[in-house]
Amino acid sequence: MGRILRANMGRGLRGLVLVLTATLSACGSDAPRDTNQPTATPAPLIIPWQPAQVVIGADSPIVGVSGVLRLHQGTVNDLTLSASGVRLATAAADDVVAVWNLSDGEALFFQENLPARHVFFGPGDETLITVDRDGLARVWSLTVVPPPGEAKPLAEFSGYRTATAGPVVQSPDRTLLAFGSENGGVKLWRVPQAEEAANFQAHRAAVGFLAFSPDGQYLVTVGAERGVRVWAVPSGDLVRAVIDADRVEVDAVAVRAAFSPDSRLLAVATDRDIQVWTLPAAEPFASIPIARHQASHQIAFSPDGRWLAGCGAQPTIGLWEVATRQQVALLPLPGQGCRNAAFSPDSTLLLTLPAPGRDLYLWNLAHLRDDQSDGERVLERADRRGMGLPDGVAFFDIGWPGDGRFIFVLDEAGPIYALTARVP
Repeated sequence: MGRILRANMGRGLRGLVLVLTATLSACGSDAPRDTNQPTATPAPLIIPWQPAQVVIGADSPIVGVSGVLRLHQGTVNDLTLSASGVRLATAAADDVVAVWNLSDGEALFFQENLPARHVFFGPGDETLITVDRDGLARVWSLTVVPPPGEAKPLAEFSGYRTATAGPVVQSPDRTLLAFGSENGGVKLWRVPQAEEAANFQAHRAAVGFLAFSPDGQYLVTVGAERGVRVWAVPSGDLVRAVIDADRVEVDAVAVRAAFSPDSRLLAVATDRDIQVWTLPAAEPFASIPIARHQASHQIAFSPDGRWLAGCGAQPTIGLWEVATRQQVALLPLPGQGCRNAAFSPDSTLLLTLPAPGRDLYLWNLAHLRDDQSDGERVLERADRRGMGLPDGVAFFDIGWPGDGRFIFVLDEAGPIYALTARVP
């Protein structure tokens, strides 16, 4: 049987002590969830902006609010960090796109009446690429910033112009955008040139998920027909049909996938298991059974490649050791599912956002590195109050981009809380 964590109440990363035992508690999808509790409107959190000093990790695991980015009047749907790490771009439901200076928390660029669903920095941070909800992409200059509202796009191009655009992802070197469509097609565009690099039929049904490998050589696609395929970049040639739903009947429903940091493994999350394959041969490496939809919202390798985390509809977060294919922990989210999860750059911390967004947990995984027996292990966890986040706020999503100096917590109402390490 797997292991689960039991919690004793406390506050702060060193205050809440969790004991790892060999006992499983009920964690099925029928667990009660408090989704109707009213939330009060909190007073605005006012705090002077403080730039990040160190990377958040084992050496600096205590985090707190160091500033609030206030401009958006609607939920922020996407954010991305510049390659230099000094700018943050955001796109929100209020049809405003903004670029922020993380040195002082001020907006450098914003454009209104822009229904962007995705936002990306181009190579060298000289351009910004926005993708509207209907698939129209625009390229904006960041070298000469005009007065607010007067910016004109340098170029426009289309992935797939539909009422609801499919997934869009950017290559690690920021030179390509991949667009998936509801008819199974995939297009690759070079940016900021706005030149089409490839156009191919990936699946016979809608493309539901896309991801580039960390080395930029592969693109994985997940189709609604339950197929999973890996393509060469930028040619668009098929490398392997990892799960070929056109040739065999597939019972499990694939929902998302993740590459290992060295791009040699591909983990595919289905509604009932996690299947891990080697690349480029696509040979089976592991089959990990999970509770139903336990990794439906996020599946992620740790940056060092040691851990694999699954986040989904279950009130627990699964954590597996890749080399041994064994579950090492179930992190409890009592009565809640998991909306998102992200590792620290040094793989010692795991940030998790439960649904419906009233909590936030930062788990210290340092003790999981100990090669102990099945005896007790202590695991520390910080919550939103220990981080200084206001009560009564519902969070929509989290971001831990780039080198990990900032954690961004997205308020459903629009504000963005920046968390940084607390340096003595």
